Amino acid sequence: MGLAYFRQTDKRSDVFARADLAVETARQRSRDQLAVLPDAGDQPSTLGSFGWRQLIQNALKENRWRLVSQPVVSLAQRGQQLHGELMARLVDADGRLVPAAQFLPMAVRHDLMPDIDRGLVALAIDYLSAQGDPDSRIAINLSPQSAADPGFVDWLGVRLAGLKDEARRLLIEISEFGCLADTEAARRVMDLARRHGARFGIDHFGLDPRALQLMRAMPPDYVKLNGGLVGAAAEDAQARAVVESVVRLAHSLEVQVIAQNVENEAQVGVLLAVAVDGGQGYLFGAPS
Repeated sequence: MGLAYFRQTDKRSDVFARADLAVETARQRSRDQLAVLPDAGDQPSTLGSFGWRQLIQNALKENRWRLVSQPVVSLAQRGQQLHGELMARLVDADGRLVPAAQFLPMAVRHDLMPDIDRGLVALAIDYLSAQGDPDSRIAINLSPQSAADPGFVDWLGVRLAGLKDEARRLLIEISEFGCLADTEAARRVMDLARRHGARFGIDHFGLDPRALQLMRAMPPDYVKLNGGLVGAAAEDAQARAVVESVVRLAHSLEVQVIAQNVENEAQVGVLLAVAVDGGQGYLFGAPS
């Protein structure tokens, strides 16, 4: 289900364009999801499917992308950064930044994710080269569509091989939903990453009933707990029990656990109490 706001003065085509984007966003998250588009009044959300395709294809052709990074830190040693997660922003024709949450659903619809992820990986490698600290690490999130594309996976292998020892500084993530949708494709990416010295993580982890089974079947190097689960754990005993069960299994498999969307110290206290290893969220720094 998708939900979009509108006003009486909006054009009918704009309202339907927003609703279409909301439904596509929900469809790609997982089964039985509700996606609510923010009431930002921004122009891109009214583009419509064809308009989105044109915008994304032009950005690919003209290399109009910008990377932002958000820190991931140790909860026990707050001054220690584990890695930074790189996120892509599309730059439209007027120079405005378009968040990934807006353009990714339509990119998936039009089978453009392998091209976008090629650009993201290339930018990430350039970003790595520009970092002065040889111990710094960066994470990138790949689309399930890219993971299932043999041509993209072959290309990724070539790029990782070209990094040589520097590949150890790269972390590759696929969402829980993507791993469950095509476990074999996700496993191939995980094996490829490790073969070249990179690490593999599962993003937005913990909400699907099959999450623990997935972790047993293909133990990653780390999981990032879904932000909704993290927020609920501070107030709800059942959610906290879910986090505890994830941490117990993960640590028994030597898998690191990182909490997403950490926003306050109360959440940190709960996460430390159940032995979560790291955190990511606005409490530690916004994407910049």
